[in-house]
Amino acid sequence: MLDAKTILEKVPKFAEALKVRHGAEWEALLQKTVTMMLSLGTNNSLNFENLSSIGNKALIGLADNDTMVSLNETVAAFKNLKHGNMYMLPGSKHPIETANVAVLSYILRNFAIQ
Repeated sequence: MLDAKTILEKVPKFAEALKVRHGAEWEALLQKTVTMMLSLGTNNSLNFENLSSIGNKALIGLADNDTMVSLNETVAAFKNLKHGNMYMLPGSKHPIETANVAVLSYILRNFAIQ
């Protein structure tokens, strides 16, 4: 479904939303996203060994109604970070647009000032 031509033809309102959100170059960004996702799937470059080498503090979040990533996968990734934090976003699905902005903002602000 991550094909700009198909999105333009089948779901033009979504195409317009992507253009508003990401600008005129949304199609190029979409293609880069496809490339990144395929690479992650093929090369598994976001593995536990790589996560454990991250020295910066990091925040991993999961929407409670996410169907793209499981709680077990998220917890496993979190546990492999040296300075990891994790949150569960209530009442949300995978797309960030479904998030309660006030709750997400609170979580991000608190993480930033730690």
